Amino acid sequence: MEWRKQQASGGATPASRNSSAIPRQPSNLATDVDDLQFFGSVGGSTLTRQDFLDARKNINPVGLAEERLQKVVDDAGTVPPAAAVSMLKLEINAALVAGVFENAPQMRQARQLLAAIELAAANESAREELRDTREMDALAYKMDIIFNQEFDFDLPDEL
Repeated sequence: MEWRKQQASGGATPASRNSSAIPRQPSNLATDVDDLQFFGSVGGSTLTRQDFLDARKNINPVGLAEERLQKVVDDAGTVPPAAAVSMLKLEINAALVAGVFENAPQMRQARQLLAAIELAAANESAREELRDTREMDALAYKMDIIFNQEFDFDLPDEL
């Protein structure tokens, strides 16, 4: 119905026929942005403990497994190597079950740390065995330190 009235009047809209209509001002993009309405999503609201608890409810199991894996990697330096190896192996397996990818940064970091700690644990056990044999023969241990081939070097003749 409005369309027919508009066509009958020559295509002019009722507002354009009114001489007292306010002309539209050109917008200034630098200042007009501040007048946008965000419908309550910005400012004025307060966050409560319940809001934070509700936000934690929607975390997927992969994200939780990655967080636990990162925590175990951070805590691995505070425990003996044997315990760190078992903790890392358990958490890596749990992360794989949860769906963490093999090439995820947390998984790669955990695997690299596991390899380094396994090497350190093997060296530590070898060092303990060597220490036990050295304690049995203290004189041989002292002579080994003095005449060890690793630190053998040629002295000049003038000394």
